[in-house]
Amino acid sequence: EVVNQATATGTTPNQTEVSDVSGSTIGNDDPTVIELCQNPAIAIVKTGVFNDENGDACSNVDETITYT
Repeated sequence: EVVNQATATGTTPNQTEVSDVSGSTIGNDDPTVIELCQNPAIAIVKTGVFNDENGDACSNVDETITYT
């Protein structure tokens, strides 16, 4: 949620300072509240492929796996 409120300040032509606090409607000074939809998610997919460099269908020293 986001809560927001501001104060506007000005000076009249006769040099009187005026101010107003923003509100959720014209007639009040309640802060404006905005609800934020949240749907956090994460997915990690790791795929490995055995590279049988010598073609013997067995994993041997120095053969590699490619990950994506």
